[in-house]
Formats: sequence, C-alpha cells, structure tokens
Amino acid sequence: MLAAVGILGASIAPFLVGGEPGAPFWLHGYFGTVAMAGLTINILRKWRWIGGVSLFVPYGAAAIVMIGLGGPCPLRSCP
Repeated sequence: MLAAVGILGASIAPFLVGGEPGAPFWLHGYFGTVAMAGLTINILRKWRWIGGVSLFVPYGAAAIVMIGLGGPCPLRSCP
C-alpha cells in the first residue's frame, strides 16, 4: 500500500509544486522514472497490482502535461 501512495505522490507532486511556465519536457523523463520504480517493485515483490498503478498513474500524468502543452506538437515544430 505504501508503494502505491509513493507512486501517486510522486506523480502528483509536479502539479502541486508548479514552476515556471514553458515546455517542461523533462517531466516525461521524470514520469518514466516513477514508472520504472513501480515496475521494479512489481518485479521484486511480485505485487501485480502495483504494476498497473505504476503504469497508469505516471503515464496519465504525462498525458495531462502533453494536453496542457497543446498536443503532441506543442512548439509547432511538426508539419
């Protein structure tokens, strides 16, 4: 249970802290790291439910960041 709370807290923390506006592409790496940590717990402890939580929550948060930036081409660099 504590692992799920940690994954939820790590995924929600960037939204609570805020920061300067711009292109926070580093958040995608951060959310990937959170997902990898949860999957590592899944491998070591064999908690299958934590695997779902560790994939759904960080990638959902990354999707929220992407939507907030205006889609997959936030800097209008795509054709």
